[in-house]
Amino acid sequence: MLLPDAEQARALAPKLRQLPAVRRAISVSDLVPSDQEAKLAIVDDLNVSLGSALGDGKPLTPVAHAEDYPALRQVAAALPAFVAEHQGTPAADAASALLTALERLDRLAMRGDAAALDAALARLRTALLGGLPAQITSLRDALAAAPVTQQDLSPEVARRWIGKDDSGASWYRIEVWPKEVMDGPVPMERFVSQVRTVAPDATGGAIGYIESGHAVAGAFKQAFLYSFIAITLLLAILLRSAADVLLVLIPLVLAGLLTVAGSVLFHVPFNFANVIALPLILGVGVDYGVYLAQRSRIAAASGTNILRTGTARAVLFGALITTANFGDLMLAKHPGIVSMGVLLTVGLSTTLLCALVLLPSLGQLRFRGRA
Repeated sequence: MLLPDAEQARALAPKLRQLPAVRRAISVSDLVPSDQEAKLAIVDDLNVSLGSALGDGKPLTPVAHAEDYPALRQVAAALPAFVAEHQGTPAADAASALLTALERLDRLAMRGDAAALDAALARLRTALLGGLPAQITSLRDALAAAPVTQQDLSPEVARRWIGKDDSGASWYRIEVWPKEVMDGPVPMERFVSQVRTVAPDATGGAIGYIESGHAVAGAFKQAFLYSFIAITLLLAILLRSAADVLLVLIPLVLAGLLTVAGSVLFHVPFNFANVIALPLILGVGVDYGVYLAQRSRIAAASGTNILRTGTARAVLFGALITTANFGDLMLAKHPGIVSMGVLLTVGLSTTLLCALVLLPSLGQLRFRGRA
């Protein structure tokens, strides 16, 4: 979120951190260390204690190589007492291993091979002290700490947190991280809703994802509702009978309910890939209903069983061909296309079932006694 005042940003960040779904919230003020006076006093005390030991900025003078071996002999002489005092502890085991290594070094010295002894001592010196100069330099830099203000931030860093609009006014940025893994809409919705309770104008990737999902879902609901209204009006104009309109729509509504049940049964929830199949199922289902409803009038007048007519056979075979064509989508590798194929197959199958079973039964009630 962007705020026009640094104090507002400084006050809002702690409120965001208190939310259960928020892991951290950072503003530019969080980049400046807090409690600097107390921390710098500790640094000054360390300078008094360690300044002379670190050479006060002077280059370090390593111990001469000639002193390495005598010093190691002193360590080897002290190790047996240490092992006896700390018997059974990890420190004693480590000291025993070190004593064994120093004994090997003694044997190397007793052979009189000065070159081999110097090479072994050089390797030991490098292993133990190779990183010490860099560490001491880093410690010297740390002990040279001074007060830090927001003006000390580099321009590259400051630009990420403070910006200016066309009028020259400053805007201060707060960035918020979630505590949960954003691997689905449920935790993302929870994170966004909690942040919005404190910062209603927040924006970013998570909010864009959630809002785009709401927009798409709302658009499909709107389109589905408008198409259903348009279909109802066209049926009223075409059939010119409210009873006939219901004769077509009731099996269609039942087929929709069965399609939803089938999506649950086959573990294919609605998503942005397969939801576009719903208007198609609606349009095809209306097609079947119109054919069978119009033929029901003629069949009732002549006393013919509608399921024995060419219209029923045409609807059956046409629906099977259409279902088989859309069912091919289930063979795709993309999971979204597969889910669309499953939903179309289930939807067209239930639409056909309701058209050939429920609609003729309703037609018998509608046109009873007309033969």
